[in-house]
Amino acid sequence: MARQPRLKDKSGYWYSESGGKAMQSGRVGLFPHAEAEARWREYLGSITRPAEPVGPHGEVIVTQLAFDFLKWVGEKRGDTAHYHRNLHIGGVVARRGRSAGRSPLVAGHS
Repeated sequence: MARQPRLKDKSGYWYSESGGKAMQSGRVGLFPHAEAEARWREYLGSITRPAEPVGPHGEVIVTQLAFDFLKWVGEKRGDTAHYHRNLHIGGVVARRGRSAGRSPLVAGHS
């Protein structure tokens, strides 16, 4: 599990590792802790992911799950795999009707 980001004094600088990157918020003697923490929190806000789209009852929407999967396939597996997965996912949505894309993701068989 990833560690919680913290702001600390390291070699005379306000320092933190957040989002996989190191960040310095200024020299300890020149910037008070409150100002360094304000800069650090602004930085944390810029690197956090936006909220995932969810359905009316808080469930993951099927189209969003399919979109995320196809994005991952395109990045990790290449264009050919993305093309074929897109065909299969499009076929499932076509067979189940247009409302399948807006339905919540629930366990079970149809």
